[in-house]
Amino acid sequence: MVLSLEYIEKALICKSDLEEKFLLDALQCVYHEIQSKGNSSVVTSIICRISALKYKSELVVNLLRECIVASRIFIYSDMLGGVDGAWGSIFSDVAQDCYSRPSGIVLTLYQKKILSEYKKHKRIVVSAPTSFGKSTIVPELIDESDKNVCIVVPTLSLLSEYVSRFIQDSRFRRYNIVYTSSQGLGRRNIFIVTPERMDIILDQHPDLGVDFFVMDEVYKISNSDDRSLIFANCLYRLANRVSRFYLIGPYYDEFSVNFLKRFNAHFLRFDVEVVAKNKLDISDVSRGNIYDVKGVKVKKTADKYKNLSRLVAALEGQTLVYVAKTHTAEVAAKHISSNLVESATCEGLIDFVSSTIGREWSLGEYLKRKVAFHHALMPKYVQREIVYNFNVGAIDTLVCTSTLIEGVNTSAQNVVVFDNMKGIAPLTGFDVKNIEGRSGRLGRHFVGENYFLVETPSKANVGNVDFVFLDSNELDDEVNLLVSDGDLTDVMKKRREHILHECRENGVSLSLLRSNKYIKVDKQLALVRYFRDNPDVMREMHFSGTLPVKETLKIWLRLAYEYLMSDSQKHEKDLPQNIVINKAIYYVYKNPTIYEFVNGWSEGSFDARVRKTFKLVTRIFEFALPKSLFALENIYNYMNGSQIDTSHVVSLLEHGLGKKHEVLLKEAGIPPNIIKKISKFFDETYSIRDIQAAIDSADLSRLTEYEKKILQRTLLGENR
Repeated sequence: MVLSLEYIEKALICKSDLEEKFLLDALQCVYHEIQSKGNSSVVTSIICRISALKYKSELVVNLLRECIVASRIFIYSDMLGGVDGAWGSIFSDVAQDCYSRPSGIVLTLYQKKILSEYKKHKRIVVSAPTSFGKSTIVPELIDESDKNVCIVVPTLSLLSEYVSRFIQDSRFRRYNIVYTSSQGLGRRNIFIVTPERMDIILDQHPDLGVDFFVMDEVYKISNSDDRSLIFANCLYRLANRVSRFYLIGPYYDEFSVNFLKRFNAHFLRFDVEVVAKNKLDISDVSRGNIYDVKGVKVKKTADKYKNLSRLVAALEGQTLVYVAKTHTAEVAAKHISSNLVESATCEGLIDFVSSTIGREWSLGEYLKRKVAFHHALMPKYVQREIVYNFNVGAIDTLVCTSTLIEGVNTSAQNVVVFDNMKGIAPLTGFDVKNIEGRSGRLGRHFVGENYFLVETPSKANVGNVDFVFLDSNELDDEVNLLVSDGDLTDVMKKRREHILHECRENGVSLSLLRSNKYIKVDKQLALVRYFRDNPDVMREMHFSGTLPVKETLKIWLRLAYEYLMSDSQKHEKDLPQNIVINKAIYYVYKNPTIYEFVNGWSEGSFDARVRKTFKLVTRIFEFALPKSLFALENIYNYMNGSQIDTSHVVSLLEHGLGKKHEVLLKEAGIPPNIIKKISKFFDETYSIRDIQAAIDSADLSRLTEYEKKILQRTLLGENR
């Protein structure tokens, strides 16, 4: 019997008690389709769905494996390992050998296609679904002769994932792994950095030769947020100095034609989901009605949090819950955990969180029931530990904001969409597709399950990823200054002349404005005029050494805040200027623990004070103020002819630490409370390799067993 592929897929989605004859007929159709037309989304979906049934028939299993070999996604066979059935043929072994690499990785059909196109074109841009294996093959693209390789990632969580992968890979032991701008460089370097850090490194080493670079989640160059310009500039600078690159991300239809033409790059787009996706939309189920979740009957109520708790309780496997805001994540975790029994699986993490943030923080209570929340304001080391414990199965349910839809890999089988907003903006179709993509992980699951408690947009792909440097005739002045003369349009060249005129009028050089990247030109010129009108202030700002007295630092912080921070960075109603400056002084001079900082607020619950602390440290101290202080230092030194250095203040704000080896440890993912206990044993370390070598002789007796495990898996890998 000849069945249509669409009919087969629909039957597999809707029914769980399919007969053996149907499955055999379905697999024969799939095999014929692959042999005659090749692989496709529906073919892969059918293979995944039949595999997920774990059918015991030897005939079904063997034919299924033949289809898997024909599809050239050999990992499916490994995932079927526990299913009975005779298996093995010379053809299958030869086929798999053709897709095997010396490193031991067995490529999928699509990964081999990417490697082939990369070998041919050297500069490629790839759009492919999540769990596709785009980042898995990054090490395979690095040539033995490469001296400097750059891997640019959007988040510190993803950065930590890459760093861990490379420090454990014996092929790259001859490389110096660089993940902070304060590290020294070796003869061979692999830079694994955010775009902000890459930007600083390129400024520090203007003649740095780069052989190959990767940018993960490259679509972020066209986002409408504060960081998109930094991403775009990083891409522009690297693309102008390398002959090979690999730009990757999910679900965009096209990439800037002007970029592809300017840099002679080749665009590849794949639609195949290598993990099949199911979707159950509960948003249109009326209150009081019953809906079915894998055979479990669930009643919908008027209470959205009760609906969430009931749904999560009905699910099998680990679950990610997407919410729009930080506070919502915490409230949702509370409701989900309220009816669950306690477990001992997270005791180490609970003790760590309690000693680092405070026993009063509600996260500890939720962890007792294998529930956690995760958002961008949390310290990165806490985020990392939560994701790690989720991936090893210690946490069952993780409630998160958009932080976990930016390339971070988890072991979640289920995704529940609780909100249809991202912050205060509606989710786009691209956001929804990206969230859905987090359900199911290749190598663990054949099918990912998605549940929608709210209505969401249906349009899936982001469309075209624009590159503002080459695609716009309306560049802001600070962007205009970053573009080479030869890449400016005639309209933008006229605007450049206007900026030059403004420089002459204000008696400053174009290079000064250009050095203060991403700071509005009009804000910089306003500060120049302020200094000219207030020379006494410049005298009051002068200091020697690395740390000014408090009153002097207050002037620096005030001017950085008032003149150079963006309007969006100053909009927090609960963090007005006086609080930001006073707390920054406290942070720099007293170096408080998070717990001490939290208890420094006089109002609000402990959780509210924790959120406020996280927001101030993450958004202002670690990002906004350092960038503004750097620009202020440039302008002050230019106008005063001096060499004031605020780098120590910036380090204390950005990292809560001042010594280079301590910054190195923190940016590797080591929590500050651990660093303070062991700092003296790493005084002479300048790279990740130095730190690894020093661990064996370090006295770790002051660390708890859980803290020792953090240190080991972060710096030495899980299998040390």
